[in-house]
Amino acid sequence: MRASQFPVELVSVVNDAISAYTAGAPMPPSVDGVFRWLEVDGWKQFVKESLAIQAVPYALFDDERVRHRYLLSDETLVSAKDRLRYCRGELNRLARERSRGEIRSQIVVNKIIAANNLGVLICGFHYSIPGLPSRDGRQRVHWLGVFDSLRAVAEAVERGQYLLITEKQRLSDSFLARLVSKSYSCTEDIFRTLEESL
Repeated sequence: MRASQFPVELVSVVNDAISAYTAGAPMPPSVDGVFRWLEVDGWKQFVKESLAIQAVPYALFDDERVRHRYLLSDETLVSAKDRLRYCRGELNRLARERSRGEIRSQIVVNKIIAANNLGVLICGFHYSIPGLPSRDGRQRVHWLGVFDSLRAVAEAVERGQYLLITEKQRLSDSFLARLVSKSYSCTEDIFRTLEESL
C-alpha cells in the first residue's frame, strides 16, 4: 500500500513516519491518525493488499477453557485426552469458519511504501465479536507495531502469544500434538508460516 493511497491530509504524515522509522528516530505522534484511518475508512483497502492468516490467542487452548467446555471442576486435573478432544474440536470449528468465509480473527501484515520508496511493515491482530458491532464503525485491531522485516513481525506475533493456523497445520498430527502439550509456535515456525503464505 503506497502513501499516495492515504487521504491527502495523511500522505505527509505517512511519508514522515516511514522516514523517521527507517532513520531510527521516533515516529511523530500524528501517526496515530494513520492507524485510526486504517481502522475505519482505509480498512477494506488495507486488508485487500495485506497478507492475512487466521490466528487465535494461545489463551484459546488454556486448560480453563477445557474445564468449561467439559464441565470439569477447578480441582479436576485436565487429562491429555480431554485436551486432545478440545483442541481437535477447536481446530475443526476454525476450519468451518474459514470454509464459510467467516474468519473471526487473523493476523494482518501490510507493507506501506513512502514517496521515496522506503517501506515498512505494519502488523495487527484483527478480530470480530459475533452480535457485537464495533465501536464507532472502527475495526477491532490490536496493532502489534511497525517493523522492518518479516522476521521482526514473527517475533512480535510470538510476543503477543498469537497462534497462526493454516490448513496445512490443521491437518498435521504434529501440530495437534504441540497444542495438546502446550508447545506453541516459536518465532521460526511463525516466520516460516508467514513466508510460505506470501
